[in-house]
Amino acid sequence: MAEHSTLTGASLHEPKGAAAASSGEVYTADGVGSGAWSEVTIAGQSAALVDTIPKSDGAGSVTWVSNKVEVDSILVRDDNTTQNPSAVDTPLQVTFGPAHSTTEFDISAAGAITCNVTGSYELKFNYRFARTSGTGTAILVLRYLINGTAAGAPITCELTGAGDVIPYSASVPTALTAGAILTVEILRDSSGNNDGGLAPFTPTLAGWGAVGSAQVTIDKMRVG
Repeated sequence: MAEHSTLTGASLHEPKGAAAASSGEVYTADGVGSGAWSEVTIAGQSAALVDTIPKSDGAGSVTWVSNKVEVDSILVRDDNTTQNPSAVDTPLQVTFGPAHSTTEFDISAAGAITCNVTGSYELKFNYRFARTSGTGTAILVLRYLINGTAAGAPITCELTGAGDVIPYSASVPTALTAGAILTVEILRDSSGNNDGGLAPFTPTLAGWGAVGSAQVTIDKMRVG
């Protein structure tokens, strides 16, 4: 009779108890010469909450943490005034209506957005680039600054005729620390005509509300 250790291929049998084991179960030795078939479990799994995942601590243990991102609406602010730079190559700080404060942010009447609580946020901006007069092409450039330093690439639009309007939306997910100040500037570039800026619009039909020249919406992102 051949030794069991020399058997190969079809001569080998399934591990003991495999016929009665459920799909997905594995055999785990008990350390005293036997074992049992069971599902693979992770420490703490039986008490873990819904929508949580295991997270290694790097020292051989795991904790269960949420993998669900929640979004809390913080504020929505509009400016319903025309915002035109005074001359070419002269930046104008964009405003978002009257001064407003929440626990997480302060917005000044001058448009400075100050973070009060460190966290992850999504800032969504809507602009209405427009011109009402002038000839040639007006070139408008807009940029974001954090603590006075440019953040990200600027955006630009070209208005080729009187009455041209270009709406623009941007979403800026970012981690901000308490005390950080975000500002937005618009510029009439001297490579184009001295014309254009941000302009509001009021529909003729009553009850529709005004479309602001600039709007900011801030949501807080959290895991929970």
